[in-house]
Amino acid sequence: MSTIIRAVKARKTIDTRTEYTVEVEVMTEGGGFGRTSAPLGATASRGIWEPPGYPPGGVDEAVRKINKIIAPKLIGMDARKQGLIDQTLRDIDGTPNFASIGGNVAAVVSITVAKAAASTLQLPLYTYLGTPFVYELPIPVANIIGGGPHARRGVVPDMQEHHVVPVGAKSASEAVHVILLAHRKARELCMKKDPQFSCGVDDERAWVTHFTDRGALDVLTQVCEEIKNEMGVVVYLGIDGASGSLWDSSRKVYRYDREGVKRGTGEQLEFICDLIKTFPLYYIEDAFHEDDYESYKELTKKFGERCFICGDDLFSSNSDRLWRGIRIGACNSLIIKVNQAGTLTDAYKTVKLAHENGYATVQSRRSGETETNPITDLAVAWNCQFMKVGAAGIAAVRLSDLLRIEEELGSQAKMAKIRIKP
Repeated sequence: MSTIIRAVKARKTIDTRTEYTVEVEVMTEGGGFGRTSAPLGATASRGIWEPPGYPPGGVDEAVRKINKIIAPKLIGMDARKQGLIDQTLRDIDGTPNFASIGGNVAAVVSITVAKAAASTLQLPLYTYLGTPFVYELPIPVANIIGGGPHARRGVVPDMQEHHVVPVGAKSASEAVHVILLAHRKARELCMKKDPQFSCGVDDERAWVTHFTDRGALDVLTQVCEEIKNEMGVVVYLGIDGASGSLWDSSRKVYRYDREGVKRGTGEQLEFICDLIKTFPLYYIEDAFHEDDYESYKELTKKFGERCFICGDDLFSSNSDRLWRGIRIGACNSLIIKVNQAGTLTDAYKTVKLAHENGYATVQSRRSGETETNPITDLAVAWNCQFMKVGAAGIAAVRLSDLLRIEEELGSQAKMAKIRIKP
């Protein structure tokens, strides 16, 4: 069946933050079809090294550029030639970081072409982008209690996310069950411990409470203990500090408005170290602002053998920034978001570099999620050890994807191997 691209069409659609985003459809001569709508992180929590999501002019201009400029270039090309497709997008853009067409535009077109090729060949996307021997499933990292820029600063935990990580789950279905149970248990405990808790949620359907970060971690520690007692599954905690949003560059301090505390760089390092010593933390993301390689290096030196020290804003899925971290030993894991890198080719280049140097990869959703974002397929295809998900709402669709892939793989399905054993 022919994988030659027959049609490319873009339109406006809506993400989970009820904001407009762009959706792309690609059809091949062989009857293949792909559709993807682009997710985008909240402006307040996007790193400074991340490319702009859309061109000047926003989503309307993105739709126009895809339909009028990109589509004519791609029609007639072979959808299987992903590298050539992605290079064509770079040539059309003409800038180092997709400033002209936008990282979201490059990513959504790149992904949708791959979907159309996989559809034509009647292959799952994870098999098409991986190999027939792909069978390891990522461990989900689930956001349970929210805070920071995704909620209301000053009255919620200062850090953006407080996770559960079902490291001891023997299967994807068991991991998913743990996450759903943790979400319900956290709600019950928040109702008991926070008189003002109204069962409100943030952009990612994580519970919004009035706790400090320590209070949120106290709740989740109790949740993990209860789940271990009930199910026998070891569950650890994670945090996403989104520390770039806490960093006051003029005063060189991290502002914790809920705590009413300002921390200098050294104090921030001490604070994170104390959290690791106090709570069963296994995953620490964005503990410092996006240019503080030295603090990431020190934290990795201290705890890199027992925790995953993860860079999101620090690396922005960029292979050059990752290589700088590798050279000095900053972090031992990183977030992968295709629209940070630009295209599937760019994102995979970063994944490959990470794995070659012993870094774990974490395929991640965005706060402005869409139902067609294929991060689960990408995590499986690229052997990512972890996948960041939401525990409720449309963000939990990724958990359903994980269950589907586990069923398709059958007895071959295994949870990802991780270097750091809790």
